[in-house]
Amino acid sequence: MSLKETAGPLLLQPATLEEAWRLRWRHGFAALPVAGGTLLRTQWENGVLAPPSVLLDLRRIGGLADIGPQPDGSLRIGSQATLSAVLKAPASAGWPLLREALRMIAAPGVRNLGTLGGNIASAVGDSLPALLALDAELEWYDGASLAGQSLEAWLEERRAGAAPERRLLAAVTLPAPGGAAGAAGAAGEAGGASEGSGRARAASGNGAGAGGAEGACAADFSGGHASGGRWHAWRKIGRRESFTPALVCVAAAGGPAAPVGAPGAWLRLAAGGGSAPPQRLRLAERAALAALAASGDAARAAAAAFEAALTEYAPAGDAFADADYRRRCAANLAAAAVWEGWTARGGERR
Repeated sequence: MSLKETAGPLLLQPATLEEAWRLRWRHGFAALPVAGGTLLRTQWENGVLAPPSVLLDLRRIGGLADIGPQPDGSLRIGSQATLSAVLKAPASAGWPLLREALRMIAAPGVRNLGTLGGNIASAVGDSLPALLALDAELEWYDGASLAGQSLEAWLEERRAGAAPERRLLAAVTLPAPGGAAGAAGAAGEAGGASEGSGRARAASGNGAGAGGAEGACAADFSGGHASGGRWHAWRKIGRRESFTPALVCVAAAGGPAAPVGAPGAWLRLAAGGGSAPPQRLRLAERAALAALAASGDAARAAAAAFEAALTEYAPAGDAFADADYRRRCAANLAAAAVWEGWTARGGERR
């Protein structure tokens, strides 16, 4: 272990996860794990979070920055891999939704320092909706062994007010592309959902609740189709064109793109932005699939997703945008993603 005396917090630099855990336990779990520190530094400067007395620098632990495919076709990303490294890694090419989300986080200099693990551990990072739509699993070290936990389950614990996380995040794993595991499916899950009708309103129209946030919002829309009829979409609305945290962001993945309403259709939707942890929109998924199965109409599926997301999504308001504005924006963006994905328009960019 390396120990550095600084003018600020005591800096500890363990060489292994086991040593990091022991040091954290020794300091009563007051030692704060850190790597890039980009979000933490902003929080300290703004007075949102008091600087800790002890920092636990994880950058010297071997293997935590590795990015590589696994024998089952999944992708394992070490928690200390920087956002830029994930973007540039050849191994991440099969998960374009994640790349698109990471590309819109902050400025290049911040992405060169900030880590995917840090973005996840914040519980509000802009990568999280994309990771939810990709059915990501987290790998935690608890002082004795490594154990997996779905990202969705962990975020639900955060939303429910769970105690601060004591475990150390080692990695995140993305399932192999091409399957619908972890997604709402047309068979067995779609029954009982509200179908809705008509086309969903555009995010820039009255449906967004324009009075909920001051000033114009810039939006980034992207998406695409992959082999096997899979499609994905990424939507982010912020207060500036770029280099800004999301007011609202929505990620979607589904399939098959054609024919619309084909058997085996599946869908994952997730929304986030602001100070509340992102969430899977499972009611919206089921509603969209039920409408698609009943009508074969992507517009009806989009409308059903919109109505369900309005009921389901529970964001938090702040000085920049109230909760109702965020909810309506998310519902509109989810509807747009569903419609474009199932009308072969997911590759268009605006």
